Amino acid sequence: MLFYSSLLTIILSIILFAFNWKVNKNVGYLALFFTAFACYGLTHHFTLYAQSTFWLAIFYNHFAPLYLLPGPLLYFYTKASLTDKKAFNHWTDFLHFIPAFINLVAIAPYLIVPFSEKEKIASLIIQNLELIVNIKVNWIYPPIVGYMARPILLLVYGSVIFIQLLKFNPKKEILDHIPQQQYIFIKKWILWLSIVACTTAAGFIVLTLNLLQQGISKVLLSAMPIHFGVGIIFFMLPLTLFLFPQILYGMPISIDKVNLQINSSGKTRKRKDIVKDVDPFLLLSTEIFDYLEREKPFVDPDFSMSHIAVIFNVPQHHVAYCFNHLLKKKFSTVRTEFKVNHAKELLDKGLTETLSIDGIGIKAGFVTRSNFYSSFKAITGVTPSEYLENK
Repeated sequence: MLFYSSLLTIILSIILFAFNWKVNKNVGYLALFFTAFACYGLTHHFTLYAQSTFWLAIFYNHFAPLYLLPGPLLYFYTKASLTDKKAFNHWTDFLHFIPAFINLVAIAPYLIVPFSEKEKIASLIIQNLELIVNIKVNWIYPPIVGYMARPILLLVYGSVIFIQLLKFNPKKEILDHIPQQQYIFIKKWILWLSIVACTTAAGFIVLTLNLLQQGISKVLLSAMPIHFGVGIIFFMLPLTLFLFPQILYGMPISIDKVNLQINSSGKTRKRKDIVKDVDPFLLLSTEIFDYLEREKPFVDPDFSMSHIAVIFNVPQHHVAYCFNHLLKKKFSTVRTEFKVNHAKELLDKGLTETLSIDGIGIKAGFVTRSNFYSSFKAITGVTPSEYLENK
């Protein structure tokens, strides 16, 4: 079970990162957090339960520095989510990676050992699991130090994040610019992550202490429930992101990042002169919608959400929040609807006298004829040709 849950967690994390990192870069920290734990689970599986010298030679010790990163990764994700800024904004942020760097230096001699030698070490461990705490694979400190450092470091970070969340109380002038429902949702989500991290770390600390006192063969059976529980939890966490995509928006803060906007008359207006609604991003949603209607940027086949982020000078996950949460539609759906409506306008104006129907589709922003016809019929119920005939 530990093997399959870890493998599925890695797959879900890759999908999560691949489809969302452009919208919200902070998702990368979360995906790496899940991946680190999943690799840790695979290492435990091949060390304790599998009998493959090949796979144990691959997973044993090679990914050790990665197992010291879940705490820092969770910290950076929390920091970026609560401040709605990049996690790295000062050189001191790199200090969080010192333990992982030390571990990388410590295992450097092992990394360059021929793979055949690593298989021999793996074979010895499989034959006698007790060697796992004594075998020399680190030139700075014994293996047990690394085993204890991983959960302790995670417990420290998880506890710090938990305390920070309990004390997190942004000033009113900032709180007024945060969507309240999203604020509560993300705060609970990060709180849950910190609790899971602390609980998991405490469980591994207990296992490691029992390992020192009783030996690995005696604690092997008692370790299975913990491994099973951790595997299920860390499989469900990335799955939760697919079930509740609003987690990916983070905690957006709208503090006049758009200082000036152009209205329909071509004049400028200050955002502070506009009355704000309950959700501070309703204004941005309206401005985006007005921009699409007025400037018709969708006629460019390469038009994407990133273009809107550049035009309005806001992070892309703010734009995603406006579309998915406030407009209740995906960006691609809204873009297609605007293209079809523009195509209808061109047909109504009688442009078929100088352009073919396919040419009107291209002028409306569609790349291919099939995409134009299928999208037009999906929204209007008829094809462009039938639309003309009905007129």
